[in-house]
Amino acid sequence: MTIIYHREYCAILEAHSIMTRYYTHEDFDKLKNNLQEKSGYTQYSEYVLTTVKQMYEEVVKDFEFPQELEVYFRNIDKNSGNNLAMAMLMDSWLVEEIEDADIAAYLKQRFHKEQAMFISCVIDDFVFEKQFDDKGFMEELETMDIDEGMKWNIWRVYQNFDEHLDRLLDVVLKLMHKIRKVYADYEHAFDDFHAYWEAACQDGSVYEKLKRSVKVSGDFEQNEIMFYPKYIYCNSLQFTTNDRTMKHLYLYLGLLFREDSFVNDTKLSRSEMLVRFKLLSDASKYEILQLLKNERKYGLELAEHLHLSAATISHHMNALSSCGLLNMEKDANRVYYRLNKVQIECVIDQLRKDLLE
Repeated sequence: MTIIYHREYCAILEAHSIMTRYYTHEDFDKLKNNLQEKSGYTQYSEYVLTTVKQMYEEVVKDFEFPQELEVYFRNIDKNSGNNLAMAMLMDSWLVEEIEDADIAAYLKQRFHKEQAMFISCVIDDFVFEKQFDDKGFMEELETMDIDEGMKWNIWRVYQNFDEHLDRLLDVVLKLMHKIRKVYADYEHAFDDFHAYWEAACQDGSVYEKLKRSVKVSGDFEQNEIMFYPKYIYCNSLQFTTNDRTMKHLYLYLGLLFREDSFVNDTKLSRSEMLVRFKLLSDASKYEILQLLKNERKYGLELAEHLHLSAATISHHMNALSSCGLLNMEKDANRVYYRLNKVQIECVIDQLRKDLLE
């Protein structure tokens, strides 16, 4: 298995992050306060937040953000960070070396060939066995616990994808141009972060460092991982793939995450609790946790038991592992999964503190 670290950021992902932060009025100072309360604070954390905030302000200064695009950046679900812009653009940051001029054609071709990526992002369920025609997707939308206006917005984009994509990309591409100009002035601002993770990729300590800095449990199963830094969403971690076999994983890691950047405690924030509740509310994921309660199993065993594909099982395991509900361990050439009972106890303890004490 190979992990390749890229110093180069993903410009379209940064543009999406900046526009989401702009249209939703996300505050860097609020993030700073949350980090101070939640995890302690270090000189490195202060440096990252100060520098990234400065980069953001330079990018948005004098840039025109059309008000009519705001609808694309509203959260689809209050418990999910997904938005319509992400659903339209998502696949573009899973393709290395795509030229700006080719992005629109690539995304349109992908959408008209198969709407699975768009629909999966909208319903926040990356289970590729689910195939929808127009009627089926409309019925799925009706079952979703989201605002009726948002359902209508989703349907409009789905029915007129090219028109909405062109409107969005017209601004995104201009913003990417400005991002590159501004970010060039900060080329060496995060050399320590790059060096830290480059060394981890080279000496094989990536997993251990991720476990300590991001609370990711266990190991990764994919054959190749493409590892990129995230700037504007410096406190986020994102795993994703554009390959149904799930062999190629893309990891985007916020600049804040270094082993020495937080003083971690066991308290779970409200948003962390909601993420775990959402995972536990999914029938397949809950059954996976039950199957792993008393013994470890490997992916194929779980896939056969649940009658799911390897790709779907891999997605479930990545989701459960990324928030610590599962541990992974290698034995010979197999990756086994175990229930992380310590993390389950943390969830129960936090629920007790929040609702019973």
